[in-house]
Amino acid sequence: MKEFFLNFVNLMAISVLCISFTLVSISMLFTVYIGGTARSGKVVNGEYFIGNHGDFTKVSEDLFNKALLSETVFFYLIFSIFIAGGIHKLVAFFRKKLKA
Repeated sequence: MKEFFLNFVNLMAISVLCISFTLVSISMLFTVYIGGTARSGKVVNGEYFIGNHGDFTKVSEDLFNKALLSETVFFYLIFSIFIAGGIHKLVAFFRKKLKA
């Protein structure tokens, strides 16, 4: 029963890692595609600009909000990668303990 539980937890951790890595890649590609980030951008007189190393590109409000959402999700995904990686390591540790 313990082995089944460890297998299940390990499978979930690996699934979260795979999904998170995929979504992080998509988020990075989206940022490259639109030409910058909303966090380094600005809003001036109701006009939205995406920043890229000091250069600003005017975009629609919708694209600016999508970029902001993508960047926010990116940071949560990085956090989930670390958590899932830690869980994966804990499972390996407990498997070693069970076999000893």
